[in-house]
Amino acid sequence: MEAVVDQLPDRPVSVAEAYDLMQPPRKGVGYVIPLREYQNRCVCIIVEHKGAIKGVAYTESGWEPLETTEEDIDGFFFDEEIDAKTIARLSRESEEKLTGKYADADYYHPNVQTEAPVGFQAKCCLRHRPLSPTDFNEARMWPQINNVVPLMGSRSEGIVSIAVSENSLDFTKSVVFLYYHPEYETWRIHDSFSPKEVKKVADHMYREVAKRVKSLYDDAEIINDSTRKNQYLKGD
Repeated sequence: MEAVVDQLPDRPVSVAEAYDLMQPPRKGVGYVIPLREYQNRCVCIIVEHKGAIKGVAYTESGWEPLETTEEDIDGFFFDEEIDAKTIARLSRESEEKLTGKYADADYYHPNVQTEAPVGFQAKCCLRHRPLSPTDFNEARMWPQINNVVPLMGSRSEGIVSIAVSENSLDFTKSVVFLYYHPEYETWRIHDSFSPKEVKKVADHMYREVAKRVKSLYDDAEIINDSTRKNQYLKGD
């Protein structure tokens, strides 16, 4: 978490600054939830860092990591019990850490997600594992996702790279290229762009994400009409 703390200024931050942790260079950060605020500034942030849900709180000594760690990323997003227990532990720990004037910090309303960057909604909707045909089809049913296109697969794992047409909560549409990181056991954003730029940048981005996926999987292959029918999108 030192890399996370090092990216934050030595003060409470705005919501936009908290979400900036999801922007390049990221340094291992895949997901951010502003948790508590004092005078419209974040003083506690939940962070997915290198495959674990953790937290940081701003104390009178500066930003400090919280001890709570949850490594079941898929459970955090899709198991209500794991999600509730993790947030409850982080909340209790933040209450112990936030002293002095920060002891009065409030909790953010969920609508703070409207300020989240591109890719945030995709992270919420995708199962955090290589996608099976069922996972893939279920992802396409979320209202935040307009469409999903399989890009790369692993014969031993499943669909490990996709392009997502994402609808953010402020109705902005974006195209996000993602790949599944086998060490972190969660999805990583390779890059994103406006739908208007598809013809200009999609081919280049596809080549770049394919290169990244092949560096992570020995059996990675492009999902084309043949492999799509033979394996990746057939019924479970």
